[in-house]
Amino acid sequence: MKPILHKVQKKISETASDFSYRLEQVKYAQKLPALSPVDRQIVDEINHEGVAVRSLDDLCFSSTPSLQEASNRLIQNLGKSAFANPEEIEYEEGFRHCAPVNPSRIAKEYPALYLWGLDDRILNIVENCIGLPIAYHGVIARKEVNDGKQVGTRLWHRDQDDRNIIRISIYLNDVGIEDSPFEYIPKSLTPSMRSFKASNYVIDDDAMATVVPPCQWKACTGLAGTIVFAAAAKVFHHGRVPRSNRQRIAASYHYTSRQPTNPQLCKLFSFKSGIPFLDHPFTARQREVLWEYQNLLPQQKQEKAYCHS
Repeated sequence: MKPILHKVQKKISETASDFSYRLEQVKYAQKLPALSPVDRQIVDEINHEGVAVRSLDDLCFSSTPSLQEASNRLIQNLGKSAFANPEEIEYEEGFRHCAPVNPSRIAKEYPALYLWGLDDRILNIVENCIGLPIAYHGVIARKEVNDGKQVGTRLWHRDQDDRNIIRISIYLNDVGIEDSPFEYIPKSLTPSMRSFKASNYVIDDDAMATVVPPCQWKACTGLAGTIVFAAAAKVFHHGRVPRSNRQRIAASYHYTSRQPTNPQLCKLFSFKSGIPFLDHPFTARQREVLWEYQNLLPQQKQEKAYCHS
């Protein structure tokens, strides 16, 4: 009897929490920023499909030239051993399949890569997708290791940080079907975890194929500068296992609401260690989006940011 009662109580709690969440979205709807027709189309595609694919050249963000310059320098340096030295990596897990660029190093040497994620148009798109005030958790740049293994984020998964999560990936080099492109199951076809026997929220290709046939998987290939907007908690997704000799290089940006359901997961790969190295005149809105990290900004820089915004 107790297990049944526990399940009922859990279901009631989840229902009440979901209702409260939806109510907050309804209240905030009138405060959502206006969008251009181009950006509205991106939001509509994300809401319907779970993913929208664009290019930096097509969208013409004001911050793109700085991003491209920083990306070119990063690509030139990414082959150096310092980026792949385990002692240089700030994360303890999750990177067996790639060489990540140290977040503090991004902040020190490639700040434009981080600041692109604070572009007003990006924030407007993300806020309209999530429907609540948003938090920006930073950016990771990484180069895939072409070892043919399905490990880490190459396994199918749905992000668990929050009810709705937007991840934006930018390909920094050309990515073909054999180069580990981002791949997803469309929102209308994405199954529930109950469809699988796995209990750790990650699924290999064989298990996924028994539920959703491979012909319905969608791979996002593209030239350097391709942008993949993904509702990472809504659709199953992964990086395809690489089969070529080319190594995909990409930057990934992470956004949630400001009251995520799993704050610890949000911090797992956050930009926390890099924030103090940024010397930038943040606007009031950018400071709000970085609310979680304000106490990490050195006081002198914080005051400088305030007086320039």
